[in-house]
Amino acid sequence: MSPEQPSWSIIYSKAGQRKHAFRCYKQAHQVFENRGWSLAEDHIQYTIGRQAISLKKPEEASIPLSHLLRPSSLQTSLQQAVFLREYIQTHRALQSGQENGNLLSISLPRIVQERTRVLVTSQPPVTIPNMIPASNLTINSRLDCEGIWQKMEEMAAQMAAKKQIMIFRPSRSLFTHETDNSMHPLAIHGEPIDISVTLENTIKIPIVFSDIHLLWRFRRADSGEEMSNAHLFRGLIDGEGNQRGMEGVIAANVISTVTINEHEYKTILFRITPKVTGMVQVTGIIGQLSAVTDPVSLWGKMDFERIAIKSRDPPANDRPIEFDKRLDIEVLEPAPALCVSFEEMPQDVLAGEVIPITVQMTNCGATVLEDIFMAVEAPRWFLVSPEEAELPLSVLRNFRDLSNENLSRDREARKQHVFRIDGKALQPSETRSRTFWIQIPYKKGAVDLKGLIYYNMPPEYSKLKYRVIRHVWNFNVNESLLMEANCNVTSGKVKELGIDISLKNLNQVHHPVMTEITPHDIHLYSPESQLNPKKIVWAESPGYRNLISGSSGLKSADLVAFRCSLDSHQPAIGENHTPERFITAQLSRVPIKVSDAQEMKRLPALQKVGSFLMKEETKYIKVHELKQKTEAAYRGAAAAMRGNVHECRFCHAPQRSVSGLRAHERRHLRVDKETDKLKIPPKKRRGRSNRPQATKSPEIRVHDDDENEDKESDEWSNED
Repeated sequence: MSPEQPSWSIIYSKAGQRKHAFRCYKQAHQVFENRGWSLAEDHIQYTIGRQAISLKKPEEASIPLSHLLRPSSLQTSLQQAVFLREYIQTHRALQSGQENGNLLSISLPRIVQERTRVLVTSQPPVTIPNMIPASNLTINSRLDCEGIWQKMEEMAAQMAAKKQIMIFRPSRSLFTHETDNSMHPLAIHGEPIDISVTLENTIKIPIVFSDIHLLWRFRRADSGEEMSNAHLFRGLIDGEGNQRGMEGVIAANVISTVTINEHEYKTILFRITPKVTGMVQVTGIIGQLSAVTDPVSLWGKMDFERIAIKSRDPPANDRPIEFDKRLDIEVLEPAPALCVSFEEMPQDVLAGEVIPITVQMTNCGATVLEDIFMAVEAPRWFLVSPEEAELPLSVLRNFRDLSNENLSRDREARKQHVFRIDGKALQPSETRSRTFWIQIPYKKGAVDLKGLIYYNMPPEYSKLKYRVIRHVWNFNVNESLLMEANCNVTSGKVKELGIDISLKNLNQVHHPVMTEITPHDIHLYSPESQLNPKKIVWAESPGYRNLISGSSGLKSADLVAFRCSLDSHQPAIGENHTPERFITAQLSRVPIKVSDAQEMKRLPALQKVGSFLMKEETKYIKVHELKQKTEAAYRGAAAAMRGNVHECRFCHAPQRSVSGLRAHERRHLRVDKETDKLKIPPKKRRGRSNRPQATKSPEIRVHDDDENEDKESDEWSNED
């Protein structure tokens, strides 16, 4: 192709030979394409579009005009405004000339595929005065704590199951590009589905996108009939379109207007409600595109791309490509739904404060609900169903002999983290209230406490065994009471054991919660000693005078201190002793100020098995530790199934044999071929150092394959 080819295009154009000029400009584009001449290429593309319009070829004009609106364009905003106007007019002419009235795909705005999110939720919460609905998952929720939530869900499912669950698969409600989207989202007939779509304006001028609808295809579960709402928009150009003809299948909202500025991202939220069971596939969005300064608009659609899922397994020729299924939603039959609301709680609280919480549960479904459980991340700070509590193992071993008990770490962890909220069946449309307590942790600053409500589905629901509701309590913890205790022996003739106790109000005036704190009594839980309230010596201080003599409590920075004698005590444990009597026998009390009887009734008693005293005495099994051990067991089982796969200590690359593992690790280490020893290279230091380098490196002896292959295999499996 000669470089003089563009001049012939100009000559033909001036001579009125449009067909020849159109052909020459297309050949000129082949010369300048991918040469880095962006402005010259844009000029040729624009001229090709104009020539195609004059030749009544809107199909060929749409391609070069779309190219002018690409994100990498170097044109000015004024020139891009001209390109956008030509683009809209050309596509309108192209649509009006089509007999079937199909809508064309538009290149502006652009759908950011990786930011698409899908949320399948339960029924909307019931509005109750002075109550807040469970926070649950939202379309914008972060998934950084998903491992903890899944472990809580697993423990609740294991506690509610009649037999042990061998393979647990957690339920999913939120689907993003970070989640495993190999399974279809499961939605419920009549319950909303939220879909968030992020749009990007790739040009330098603001645009308006209005009358935005979702495009979908639906296949009924009963008859297999397939339907779509795309045909409803084919007559919109002539004003004859019926946008509400499919509300009996899927009801969806419409986004009226979205203005997207230069190179800006805008997220829009759709909510659809399926009215029929089957499979719904969201294919794209449709709307009207226009410039801010030009009222002429263009109807167009944008399709969602089918994203292939990257497999972790090695590629195989006979394995089909698996695609992302987050927009292929399976709609199940109507299912029971539990609406949960909690009593409003203050955000600013004091450390150690005990707050009663009322939870209201409403059965919004048509069937009976049973087996409602609550799992918590930090059971130390929750007191749920205290009447069903059991003594912790750390206290139970002093109450009775546990040498013949069959104890399990997993079972004990479930007892600590999972509680049955209500053992009675919840009838349809019935509302029931329960009260539990939260103690604020002794940690200053922002504190989050997580709770999960679990309830089973009826047996006829095969694809949905249970449902969960999440909730997070957010607190801003302020300092409250500081208590210090030191044991000492008197220096007199009679040696007595005593304890020095000081109480100080750390609450400051600038804190959001500034209050006086009144200590009423102090309890000691000990199997060997007890407080003697008759032998108390108080230290004189302003705090003591205000607390004992006056009617107020400890003000900010006030201090009160006293010394109390400790008497030896060995409680006798009888065969007929109950756990409450066992706890009471080890409790001693020093009264400081008379407490309000009504206020004390609102708090759980210390001598009960279900109390925060027993919570303090419990040694807890952390959720994330269990999850790590479970994942390690799964990895070991998977390695055994794959043929005893071993992992490299440095890069964790899988190897199928010990010899292959040894050869792979030699790449990370320096090898002395004469002695066949692996020498770990010293760490590289930046800059010069006067410190002398070690003359010898630590050595690892490489054993023979036949002699120690079995031993090494066992060691690697234990590490897994």
